[in-house]
Amino acid sequence: MTETRGDKSGVEARVLSQILAAQNVLSALPDENRIAEFIKEALYLLPGVKAGWVCLRALAAPVGSGERKECRVCLGQRRLQEEGSLWKCDFEELDGFEAFLLQTSMHYYGVIVVEVADADAFVRYQHAFINFVNSVTITLENRSQHEKLRRHA
Repeated sequence: MTETRGDKSGVEARVLSQILAAQNVLSALPDENRIAEFIKEALYLLPGVKAGWVCLRALAAPVGSGERKECRVCLGQRRLQEEGSLWKCDFEELDGFEAFLLQTSMHYYGVIVVEVADADAFVRYQHAFINFVNSVTITLENRSQHEKLRRHA
């Protein structure tokens, strides 16, 4: 099924369903590394995506980035910052890339970076993907709060 009834945007119900299903898997993943690996693979379900990677504060290196100079610089700066402080991803400013921050008003958990090959295809699913990003953030926040409660119990 290529489009839903009355929808002329070209959005495929199959892709939207896969994004929604991915949201439901997040809470079942055992740790941040598995979450990052899952997100990296899920990025390739999105039309228009050339490459993607996940940088989580809890991990020593980005998952899926290869050897990107920008990531090495960021990792060095990130180590100097306090736990929970906000920072900016350099890919937010680069053409052909989209950076989706994983943050609440109080904590920064990381960023999902997408290298876009076909902007017209990607933009059709961007709102659904932002919902997925929000689900990732909530999952990471819940885990963080749970760990704090466990340590103080």
